Amino acid sequence: MDASLSANRDFRLLWLGGLLAAFGSQMAALALPLVVLAETGSPARAGLVGTASAAALLITVLPGGAVADAAERWRLMLYCDTGAAVVAGVLAVSVVHGSPSLALILTAAVLGPVLSAFYGPAASALLKAAVPAESLGIAMSRLQARSAAARLIGPLVGGALFGLSHGLPFLVECGGLLSSVCCLLAVRARAVPARRAKKMFHPKELGAGLAFIWRQPYLRTALVLFGTGLNAAFGGLMFAALALNAQLDPSGRSSGLVVALAGAGSLAGALLAPRLRAHEHPRATILFVCWTCTAAAALLVVTHNAFAMGGLIGSACWSRPSATSASPRRCCC
Repeated sequence: MDASLSANRDFRLLWLGGLLAAFGSQMAALALPLVVLAETGSPARAGLVGTASAAALLITVLPGGAVADAAERWRLMLYCDTGAAVVAGVLAVSVVHGSPSLALILTAAVLGPVLSAFYGPAASALLKAAVPAESLGIAMSRLQARSAAARLIGPLVGGALFGLSHGLPFLVECGGLLSSVCCLLAVRARAVPARRAKKMFHPKELGAGLAFIWRQPYLRTALVLFGTGLNAAFGGLMFAALALNAQLDPSGRSSGLVVALAGAGSLAGALLAPRLRAHEHPRATILFVCWTCTAAAALLVVTHNAFAMGGLIGSACWSRPSATSASPRRCCC
């Protein structure tokens, strides 16, 4: 770690607290659909959990940013982590006692993304207050490495814990979130908005943002293609792999391996995307991503091995960052 960041007490606390919370969140994200499959044996109900989670994130991502712009960021992060810890704790107790209702699981699946939608923008703003401008780029790279580590290791550990007890991943998530709360309480930096808005979020702000996107042909197409097409396809591929592995290996270890390999593919794609210069050939890049996903889905039909399934999904995830960086510079003119 950079010397100035190593000596930055607030950054160390933010990095450590975020790491513990991210590990727990990755474990719980794997365990949640596995609990539904174990309790009900219904892939449809497990899929409902994933759909509810994705819909909650889609609905709240823009309002979350607006609220974070208007609120004191440290306090907002503290509220989000505390709320998430309570949800994880209640879910852990319910699962350990063998009585998790679908309503409770759906509530947890919805509240997690909602709280993350408020937490993420607030954390970015607080980081700028805690780290000098000349070290901000290095700090961001350290946070990206932290997220990558959580995506790689979290599902593996979560799958192993799920095999020991279905409630353990949620209990560990609760502990990680409480540790994050303790780290936040020790942070001295504060990020107060430059001006106080009369309202934290106004519907006109959402309408203006959507109108701007709709006026840009490329952004409009990409939103429809990736927002409703490829993202749904990726989610479907991942859920199908998890459901099949849950039947073949109820311990959860194989499911954790699949998610970890998908995370490895995403990380590799993010590292390679800048070198591929996808923005110079946006149409070719998007077609490549679409056909890669199609090929992965076709091969998954005849594949029942966790390593092979994880490799196929990882190859599809590898191509996603290239599509994200394929936006031509002229689209926003």
